Parts: sequence; C-alpha cells; structure tokens
Amino acid sequence: MEGLAYNSAAEDMVIPAYGRYVQVMLERAVELGPERQQALVERIVQMMAQLSTDSETMTKEDQERRLWKHAYRLSGYRLTATPPDGNVPVPAEDSVRPEEVPYPKSVSTHRNYGEYVGKMIERARAAEDPQRKSAITKTIASYMKLAYSTYNDAQNISDNTILLDLKKMSDGELVLDDADNIDAYMGRGSQSHIKQEVSMFKGRKRNKNKSNGAGNTNRRRFRKR
Repeated sequence: MEGLAYNSAAEDMVIPAYGRYVQVMLERAVELGPERQQALVERIVQMMAQLSTDSETMTKEDQERRLWKHAYRLSGYRLTATPPDGNVPVPAEDSVRPEEVPYPKSVSTHRNYGEYVGKMIERARAAEDPQRKSAITKTIASYMKLAYSTYNDAQNISDNTILLDLKKMSDGELVLDDADNIDAYMGRGSQSHIKQEVSMFKGRKRNKNKSNGAGNTNRRRFRKR
C-alpha cells in the first residue's frame, strides 16, 4: 500500500538490542547543534542503560563507556557530543581483537585423575630418598583411586588399573608391588573404604524408604479411623 513504511525497506539496525527508534533518534541528533545534541544524547544513553542487560555484571564506569560507544556506532560515528570521561569513541575500536586466551601447552593423557596428580608424580620422581619416594608414591596411588571413583563405579575399581596408570604416567619409574593393597595406604584396613561407604549409603537409603513407607501407611490408617 502506498504511504506505508515497512521495516524491510528501512536501513539495517546496527545494534538490534536497542531497537530501531534508538538508532533513529541518534541519527536525528547528529543534525542538532552542540548543546542540544549533548543534552539529547545524554538522555538517550540513559534510556539505553535501561534496555541494557549488562547493568548487574559491569561497573558503572564500564557500562557508561560501553553505552556511549554504542551510541556513536548507532550514529555512524557522526556525533559530536562528549562522553563523561572525555574519551570520544572512534571506528578503530570496533576492529580491536580480544586478548588471546592462554591454553596449556601440553594435555595430559589421563585427565580423569586431575592436574595435580601429574605434579605429585614429578615430585616423587625428584625425591632422592627411597623411603620418601615410596611414601609419596603410595600417597599418589591412594589419591588416584579416589579420583578414579569420581567418574567410575566405586564398586568396580581395580587396583591393577591404578597401578598400571601410575606406571605409565611416571614413564615406568614409580612402580608398586601388584600384591599391595592400595586401601591399606589409605589407613582404612584391607577392604576398600570406598566400597564400604557405597554399601552403607545404599543401606541407609533402603532403610529410609522403608521407614517412610511405614509412616505413610500408619497415617493412612489413622485417617481411616
């Protein structure tokens, strides 16, 4: 129909989050004199702050700087109004690349044990005293078994798997006797305390369900009476 304006025929929105009318007002503000433009842009920036979703995660200064930068972008960098901090945004700021995120240079092949296991292994390998080296190795094996249970079924943990992984991660330097029981290093006796805790937890859960069921039955009988 003639005389009607459609958004599909209008210019693309630079920052859609603020809506088309904010962009139009800033484009109109370019045509005003310095004083009127300054006052109008400050009011528009206040309105943009209400539309922004980053007010709770940014400081007031950072948010203000960002809003003025967006206002300049929406106007095509044709504004002459001065931001409160005096730094006028320029188009070159849009092409600034973010800082590179540092990543570890090497990735462990046994990440399920955690990063500190590798550091503990290096410390054990550097120990010169045989007794101290053996003590640290046993501590590492105990910790590896605990870490292994985090991502695997605690009832199916094999000491042989832990010892083989420890040997591989230390390049064959840290070796324990296959007959040794890792649970003994934990100070919990000959059986795995992890398996004991799992069994106790399941037993408590079953008893709790039984007690809840009995209580519900008694309440139902009481109500019938």
